[in-house]
Amino acid sequence: MTGYQVQFCAKSNFKKGTIERKFKQKVTKTKVRPVKSKKKYYVRMRPYTKSGSKTYYGKWSKVKSVKIK
Repeated sequence: MTGYQVQFCAKSNFKKGTIERKFKQKVTKTKVRPVKSKKKYYVRMRPYTKSGSKTYYGKWSKVKSVKIK
C-alpha cells in the first residue's frame, strides 16, 4: 500500500466543496485547511497503491462526522 486518500466536505454526499488530500502510509495525523471553525465536516478515506504508472484505489470507508473547534 502506498498511502491514503482523504476527503473532507461540509455536505455528507461529497458533491460540492470537497477537499481532497493524499497522505503517505506513515502519517497518523495532520492539519487540513481551509476549514471553518464551529462547523461540522464529513470525512471518508480509502487506501491506494501505485504500480508503475497506474494507481489502484480501495473502497471508501464509512463517512464520519467531525466538529471543528
